[in-house]
Amino acid sequence: MLRKKTSGLDETVFTGALSSLIGAAGGGQAGILVALSGGPDSVALLHLIHAASVEMGFGVGAAHVNYGLRGEESHDDERFCHDLCKQLGIRLHIKRVALSVRKSGTNLQAEARRIRYGFFDEICAKFRITWIATGHNQTDNIETILMNLCRGAGTFGLSGIEPVIGKIIRPLLDFTRDEIIVYLHENNLPYRIDRTNLEVKYTRNKVRQLLLPVVVKIFGDKAIGSIARAGRLLAQQEQYLHTQIAQMMDRDAVVTPFGKIALDLKRFRRYDDFLKQLLIADCFERLTGSLQNFDLATAQRVIEQVRSATVKSDLTSGVMAEIAGERLYIYRSMKDKPSYAVRRRGCTRLQGYGVEITIEEVPTAKLADSQLRRGKNLKVYVDADKMKGRLTVRSPRVGDHFSPLGMRGSKKLSDFFSDRKIDRPLREEIPLLLCGARIVWIIGQEIADGVKITARTKTALKLEVTQHREF
Repeated sequence: MLRKKTSGLDETVFTGALSSLIGAAGGGQAGILVALSGGPDSVALLHLIHAASVEMGFGVGAAHVNYGLRGEESHDDERFCHDLCKQLGIRLHIKRVALSVRKSGTNLQAEARRIRYGFFDEICAKFRITWIATGHNQTDNIETILMNLCRGAGTFGLSGIEPVIGKIIRPLLDFTRDEIIVYLHENNLPYRIDRTNLEVKYTRNKVRQLLLPVVVKIFGDKAIGSIARAGRLLAQQEQYLHTQIAQMMDRDAVVTPFGKIALDLKRFRRYDDFLKQLLIADCFERLTGSLQNFDLATAQRVIEQVRSATVKSDLTSGVMAEIAGERLYIYRSMKDKPSYAVRRRGCTRLQGYGVEITIEEVPTAKLADSQLRRGKNLKVYVDADKMKGRLTVRSPRVGDHFSPLGMRGSKKLSDFFSDRKIDRPLREEIPLLLCGARIVWIIGQEIADGVKITARTKTALKLEVTQHREF
């Protein structure tokens, strides 16, 4: 039985923090999945959440990923987690992955994270678990703040690790690594040590072992708490700024059906550099899902691009900034877009375009005349008998020709885009539906005249596109 109080880590305080996090994230008592590595943080987290579950009345599960990177040590970690969960009566979900040792540094960590959180999401969906709890602590947060500061992070980035992101909660953020170790020792709770955390080839390990001790030596132990308080203050300021920027984005920006962000260039020029930086940071986060690779220098490149009227610049993480007409486009690179075979019935996800296309056969007698004549937008109707070839979707190519609705003959696709005043950044993202070798639908723009509904049409195909998020 765990003691109610140890040096610095109080179960009652932890339970209150956990309850606050769940309440702040929208409540719910449908269970918590603990990310369990076997290390001190995750072991303490599992014990604390298990104890809190009795009082708060929620279910607890655990998940462990064995990457196999440390040979027998990795398997020992897995066995340790299995035995711990068996002792506590907690169901453990295990995933074994042969992660390539050829990857190194950031690439290896990013791949491991992708696998790990993908596994957690699968478990939550299958077992209807509401929350994923990770063992990030206050010392981790200090390290993150220092890393982001040294990388040149701006307002969005210096607040450190967020206690709640979606369904991920971090109840140990108010406790230091030393407090957690003391808690484990005082309660005789064993844990595993990952020797790779002692290696200084990773940036975080360098900060942990080389930089942070110097900070503490100069400023004393109070430095940890001071930096943590600064992070919390910055988080409050960040939340306020996010609200203001969201209002500006609603007014000044348009998000295309396929995810590109178009900012009103006239309004953008009128803002001071601070607001410009915040807008660019917000766009970057929307496109990539995080600000991990974003810094002030990235924002400044866009600001200088607008001042010098440079058409296009490559930022980072595949994000581009491009000026076209009176808009500043910020978007993810569309390189190497694949072609997709499209099912003749039902739904096909076009992963690279961020959309799904659904095809349904509909008797024309059930449709209003206005529906049959419409050729634009994301839902159109075509003659089923004129769609006999293989259906595919691909990006525009040089030399493409198209026969728009109501036109005899054909024209260059580039001329069609120019006539429609479609900005260049938007053209490459517009998928084309082909039947055989013919372009039959410029999705979101126009169907081909050769597949239109006529008085002789008995059966129509309803073609409908909806957006889905990929990050």
